[in-house]
Amino acid sequence: MLDMQPIKSEDLPLIQQLGYKYNLELDAAGTDHAAVVRWITATAQKTWEGTHFFWLARLENEVIGFSSCYLAINPFTQKTSGMIEDFYIVPAYRHHGYAQELAHTTFHELASRGAVEIHLDILKNNTTALQFWRRLGLQVHHYAMSMPITNKEA
Repeated sequence: MLDMQPIKSEDLPLIQQLGYKYNLELDAAGTDHAAVVRWITATAQKTWEGTHFFWLARLENEVIGFSSCYLAINPFTQKTSGMIEDFYIVPAYRHHGYAQELAHTTFHELASRGAVEIHLDILKNNTTALQFWRRLGLQVHHYAMSMPITNKEA
């Protein structure tokens, strides 16, 4: 059984290392170590300020993953949503049920803080994640689109 605990300041170097591996898996060519350190540090700071939740998943005292999320209120519906920002399981621990356990624990933690629904974004090429979250009951709700702004569009 996984033990999920909020991050502590002494966890920061380990989380930065895991975050870097996570980003390399998603986009090896576009991953910048300094950017990952900034991201993890900023997310950790928001966690310690109480506006974010960043949990480590431990199995027998070994960190095998993390879940990063926050609460948001929809101004139209006034529903509180749990927004899963990042979710990672170390490759050696995949396909053993740990990701599902971490996801359900994350859902429970967010619900205990007032969330009535869960939202998350998945990179378009991450079909494994899309299948995983669909198996847990999440459905595609909308498409998020982006493009770089050049001087022509500005």
